[in-house]
Amino acid sequence: MKKQLPLMLCMAFLLFAGKANSQNEDRPWLLGFGIHFVDYTSVDPMFEGLYDTKDFNSVPGISKLDIGRSLSKAFTLELSLAAATVNKSGDRTSGTEFFADVDLLGKFNFINKTECWFDPYIAAGPGFSKYDTEGSLSLNAGIGSNFWLSQGVGVRAQTMYNASSSEAVGDYFHHTLGLVLRFGSGKDTDKDGVVDKEDKCPTVAGIEKLSGCPDKDGDGVADMDDACPEIKGLAALKGCPDGDGDGIADKDDSCPELAGLAELNGCPDKDADGIADKDDKCPELKGLAAMSGCPDTDGDGIADPNDQCPKEKGTSAMAGCPDRDGDGVADKDDKCPDVIGLKTNNGCPAMDVEVIAKISFAAKSIQFETGKDVIKKVSYAKLDTVVNIMKKYQFTSWSIEGHTDNTGNAAKNLQLSKDRAASVKKYFVNQGIDAGRLTSEGYGDTKPIGDNKTSKGRAENRRVEIKLNE
Repeated sequence: MKKQLPLMLCMAFLLFAGKANSQNEDRPWLLGFGIHFVDYTSVDPMFEGLYDTKDFNSVPGISKLDIGRSLSKAFTLELSLAAATVNKSGDRTSGTEFFADVDLLGKFNFINKTECWFDPYIAAGPGFSKYDTEGSLSLNAGIGSNFWLSQGVGVRAQTMYNASSSEAVGDYFHHTLGLVLRFGSGKDTDKDGVVDKEDKCPTVAGIEKLSGCPDKDGDGVADMDDACPEIKGLAALKGCPDGDGDGIADKDDSCPELAGLAELNGCPDKDADGIADKDDKCPELKGLAAMSGCPDTDGDGIADPNDQCPKEKGTSAMAGCPDRDGDGVADKDDKCPDVIGLKTNNGCPAMDVEVIAKISFAAKSIQFETGKDVIKKVSYAKLDTVVNIMKKYQFTSWSIEGHTDNTGNAAKNLQLSKDRAASVKKYFVNQGIDAGRLTSEGYGDTKPIGDNKTSKGRAENRRVEIKLNE
């Protein structure tokens, strides 16, 4: 106890260095907490040894809580809760007893000024005290002061006399030393959330960022400074509008709803080609006057919007696209752009029937291990012949089909035909043919070309076909 009291007094002394503000109007609510001391020995004789700490009773730590509200500059109503253990109570007892009290106090301030760090008061009110197992109604009276360190934080020192209705509880002094906090909002006449003290328009509801003044048109200019208070405008134009934000007042703007240029009478030119958007067929693309404001990127005399190849110089017959081989098929659609071909063959020359026949013959000569999808080495030369043709005719794509006879299980034959077709495709890919040019599929015994009743017919049906995709 002797250590706690000097510590609290020292803290108060160090913090009293500046001016504070009680602010009981702007911060009407109060919360206090600190150390509560009970003194039975200073009652008889009265006041003798009143602040002799050796006779104080308390508990370690926070033992007092105050909750209050300022009802005016001069008056605060406060509820106090306190606890202690009593082992120094004069001739009352030689033991240690639990002590608690609850008081409802009215506090009258001596100095009714908001700008004052020293805030003394007198206090009085009823209470209830608990001493060991005994309880008692009581009347309290005393003095104290708040020492405000800032607008909302202070130190409190208080002494109260408690007159008990029960001899078992008895009369006593109780002291408080602790911190007190003020919080809440101040007077706001126009109810706009800005307290009158900070409100430039205290009787008219406004907004916080304009210090409580109204802004009917919501343009950020207070009505009292707004030359056009009913129309949303700009601060630079004293609150009057510039609808398109081009720096030209609406009344002088030929295109008041579109930001524009002074040289075009306030009308826009989005692509900055010197042609007003209203006259520009390509208002978002910088272009030429000769093409009504549209660009001609490749310089072929065909405006980009009408040019199917706007970055490559072409001819009007090809809708602006080039045709390098002159076969009447635009390069973008020509699978053989450097070889004269047929329109019906995507610009590529037709493959000779003899070449197709050579591939067909080679395919029929492919041999596999019996019942497997493993290609026999004897077939590699034939397959390489097909690879060379495919590399020569790079524009072509092919379908590889596998077939079997009807000997054995149909489902197994179907899977075998698929696997063999896939093996041929894999061989071609490994030899450098683009996989995207090839497809493979198996049909089992569903597409015979020979009689499955004869050994010759069954041999014909066991085959791989390589077909040119049209």
